[in-house]
Amino acid sequence: MKIQNQKRKGASAVEFALVAPAVIILVLGLLEWSRFEMIRQVSSTAAFSAARAGTLPGATESDIEQRVDDILTAYAISDVTRVGTLTDDEASISLQIPMASNSWFIKKLFGNSTIRRDFTLKF
Repeated sequence: MKIQNQKRKGASAVEFALVAPAVIILVLGLLEWSRFEMIRQVSSTAAFSAARAGTLPGATESDIEQRVDDILTAYAISDVTRVGTLTDDEASISLQIPMASNSWFIKKLFGNSTIRRDFTLKF
C-alpha cells in the first residue's frame, strides 16, 4: 500500500495545474459580466435621475449633466459622453458609456461594447 501512495504523490498538483486556469478565467469572466450588468443598471438609474433633476424649477442642462456625473462617478464609471437637453416641456439626457475604459479584468469580453441610454421626461 505504501508504494501506491508514493506513486500518486504529485497527482493533486497536476490536477490543480490543469483545472486552475479554467476556474480562474471563469471567475474573472463572471466578475466582468457582473460589472457590465451593473453599469447597464446604473446608467438607467442615472439617466432617469438626471431627467428628473431637469424637471425641477430653475434647472439647467448643466444640472442634468452634473447629476449624471455624480451618480456615475460614485460607481467608478468613466469616459461618459452625456448630453442633457431642456425644452419648454421636457428634459432629456443621452448617455454613452464605452466598456473599453470601464472593464476591470478581461477587456476583450465587453471591450467593443458601448452602453447607450436615452431618457426623456415631459413636464
